Amino acid sequence: MATLETTVKKQEKVIEKMEKALESKLREKNRPSIDKGPVIEKHRGSTDCRTEEVQSALAAENSRLHEELDRIRKQPFPVITAQTKEVLSLKERLSLINKLEMADARVQTLEAQLEENSKVWGKQKQEMLTKLNEHRHGFIGTSSTKILHDASSVS
Repeated sequence: MATLETTVKKQEKVIEKMEKALESKLREKNRPSIDKGPVIEKHRGSTDCRTEEVQSALAAENSRLHEELDRIRKQPFPVITAQTKEVLSLKERLSLINKLEMADARVQTLEAQLEENSKVWGKQKQEMLTKLNEHRHGFIGTSSTKILHDASSVS
Protein backbone atom coordinates (compact mmCIF):
# COMPACT_ATOMS: atom_id res chain seq x y z
CA MET A 1 0.00 0.00 0.00
CA ALA A 2 2.86 2.35 0.79
CA THR A 3 4.31 1.85 -2.68
CA LEU A 4 1.00 2.82 -4.24
CA GLU A 5 0.91 6.02 -2.21
CA THR A 6 4.49 6.92 -3.13
CA THR A 7 3.71 6.27 -6.80
CA VAL A 8 0.68 8.52 -6.62
CA LYS A 9 2.71 11.28 -4.94
CA LYS A 10 5.43 11.03 -7.58
CA GLN A 11 2.83 11.23 -10.34
CA GLU A 12 1.29 14.30 -8.72
CA LYS A 13 4.71 15.98 -8.60
CA VAL A 14 5.34 15.14 -12.26
CA ILE A 15 1.94 16.52 -13.20
CA GLU A 16 2.61 19.75 -11.30
CA LYS A 17 6.00 20.16 -12.97
CA MET A 18 4.46 19.58 -16.40
CA GLU A 19 1.75 22.13 -15.69
CA LYS A 20 4.35 24.69 -14.58
CA ALA A 21 6.47 24.02 -17.68
CA LEU A 22 3.40 24.39 -19.88
CA GLU A 23 2.42 27.66 -18.20
CA SER A 24 5.94 29.08 -18.48
CA LYS A 25 6.07 28.19 -22.19
CA LEU A 26 2.74 29.90 -22.72
CA ARG A 27 3.96 33.00 -20.89
CA GLU A 28 7.15 33.10 -22.98
CA LYS A 29 5.14 32.75 -26.16
CA ASN A 30 2.75 35.56 -25.24
CA ARG A 31 5.57 37.97 -24.31
CA PRO A 32 6.43 40.35 -27.14
CA SER A 33 10.08 40.37 -28.10
CA ILE A 34 11.27 43.93 -28.69
CA ASP A 35 14.98 43.50 -29.23
CA LYS A 36 14.88 40.44 -31.48
CA GLY A 37 13.22 42.13 -34.40
CA PRO A 38 12.24 40.63 -37.78
CA VAL A 39 14.65 37.69 -37.59
CA ILE A 40 12.51 36.14 -34.93
CA GLU A 41 9.35 36.69 -36.94
CA LYS A 42 10.63 34.36 -39.70
CA HIS A 43 11.55 31.75 -37.17
CA ARG A 44 8.35 32.19 -35.24
CA GLY A 45 6.17 30.68 -37.97
CA SER A 46 7.98 27.34 -37.92
CA THR A 47 8.41 27.28 -34.15
CA ASP A 48 4.76 28.13 -33.55
CA CYS A 49 3.75 24.82 -35.11
CA ARG A 50 6.29 22.97 -33.03
CA THR A 51 5.29 24.67 -29.80
CA GLU A 52 1.63 24.00 -30.52
CA GLU A 53 2.46 20.33 -31.08
CA VAL A 54 4.48 20.21 -27.86
CA GLN A 55 1.74 21.99 -25.95
CA SER A 56 -0.96 19.69 -27.26
CA ALA A 57 1.19 16.64 -26.46
CA LEU A 58 1.84 17.96 -22.96
CA ALA A 59 -1.83 18.74 -22.44
CA ALA A 60 -2.83 15.25 -23.63
CA GLU A 61 -0.26 13.62 -21.34
CA ASN A 62 -1.37 15.84 -18.48
CA SER A 63 -5.02 14.86 -18.90
CA ARG A 64 -4.06 11.17 -19.22
CA LEU A 65 -2.07 11.37 -15.98
CA HIS A 66 -4.95 13.15 -14.22
CA GLU A 67 -7.35 10.41 -15.34
CA GLU A 68 -4.95 7.70 -14.19
CA LEU A 69 -4.51 9.44 -10.85
CA ASP A 70 -8.29 9.70 -10.39
CA ARG A 71 -8.68 6.04 -11.34
CA ILE A 72 -6.04 5.00 -8.80
CA ARG A 73 -7.66 7.08 -6.07
CA LYS A 74 -11.07 5.51 -6.75
CA GLN A 75 -9.75 1.93 -6.58
CA PRO A 76 -10.44 0.12 -3.34
CA PHE A 77 -7.47 -0.88 -1.27
CA PRO A 78 -6.27 -4.35 -2.21
CA VAL A 79 -7.06 -7.04 0.33
CA ILE A 80 -4.11 -9.32 0.91
CA THR A 81 -5.18 -12.88 1.56
CA ALA A 82 -3.18 -15.69 3.05
CA GLN A 83 -3.83 -17.84 0.02
CA THR A 84 -1.81 -17.41 -3.12
CA LYS A 85 -3.73 -16.63 -6.25
CA GLU A 86 -1.62 -18.87 -8.42
CA VAL A 87 -3.54 -21.51 -10.28
CA LEU A 88 -1.89 -24.88 -9.91
CA SER A 89 -2.12 -27.43 -12.65
CA LEU A 90 -3.80 -30.78 -12.02
CA LYS A 91 -0.45 -32.58 -12.07
CA GLU A 92 0.98 -30.23 -9.42
CA ARG A 93 -2.10 -30.65 -7.26
CA LEU A 94 -1.94 -34.43 -7.43
CA SER A 95 1.77 -34.33 -6.63
CA LEU A 96 1.13 -32.16 -3.57
CA ILE A 97 -1.72 -34.41 -2.41
CA ASN A 98 0.53 -37.47 -2.79
CA LYS A 99 3.28 -35.81 -0.77
CA LEU A 100 0.75 -34.86 1.91
CA GLU A 101 -0.55 -38.42 2.15
CA MET A 102 3.00 -39.77 2.41
CA ALA A 103 3.80 -37.27 5.16
CA ASP A 104 0.62 -38.21 7.05
CA ALA A 105 1.50 -41.91 6.82
CA ARG A 106 5.01 -41.20 8.10
CA VAL A 107 3.60 -39.19 11.01
CA GLN A 108 1.25 -42.03 11.94
CA THR A 109 4.10 -44.57 11.76
CA LEU A 110 6.35 -42.41 13.91
CA GLU A 111 3.56 -41.88 16.45
CA ALA A 112 3.01 -45.65 16.69
CA GLN A 113 6.76 -46.22 17.12
CA LEU A 114 6.92 -43.54 19.80
CA GLU A 115 4.01 -45.10 21.67
CA GLU A 116 5.59 -48.57 21.52
CA ASN A 117 9.01 -47.26 22.55
CA SER A 118 7.51 -45.34 25.47
CA LYS A 119 5.74 -48.52 26.69
CA VAL A 120 8.99 -50.50 26.48
CA TRP A 121 10.91 -47.75 28.24
CA GLY A 122 8.29 -47.50 30.98
CA LYS A 123 8.43 -51.25 31.53
CA GLN A 124 12.25 -51.23 31.65
CA LYS A 125 12.25 -48.29 34.02
CA GLN A 126 9.84 -49.99 36.39
CA GLU A 127 11.93 -53.18 36.37
CA MET A 128 15.07 -51.20 37.14
CA LEU A 129 13.35 -49.32 40.00
CA THR A 130 12.10 -52.62 41.40
CA LYS A 131 15.61 -54.10 41.30
CA LEU A 132 17.03 -50.96 42.90
CA ASN A 133 14.49 -51.15 45.73
CA GLU A 134 15.18 -54.86 46.23
CA HIS A 135 18.90 -54.18 46.44
CA ARG A 136 18.39 -51.31 48.90
CA HIS A 137 16.28 -53.47 51.17
CA GLY A 138 18.67 -56.40 51.08
CA PHE A 139 16.94 -58.78 48.69
CA ILE A 140 19.40 -60.66 46.45
CA GLY A 141 18.56 -62.99 43.60
CA THR A 142 15.95 -63.30 40.94
CA SER A 143 12.42 -62.18 41.31
CA SER A 144 11.20 -65.82 41.61
CA THR A 145 13.46 -66.70 44.57
CA LYS A 146 13.81 -63.86 47.01
CA ILE A 147 16.52 -64.37 49.55
CA LEU A 148 16.94 -62.02 52.43
CA HIS A 149 20.55 -61.04 52.86
CA ASP A 150 21.80 -60.84 56.43
CA ALA A 151 18.70 -62.60 57.77
CA SER A 152 20.52 -63.37 60.98
CA SER A 153 20.73 -59.72 61.91
CA VAL A 154 16.99 -59.27 61.50
CA SER A 155 16.01 -61.79 64.21
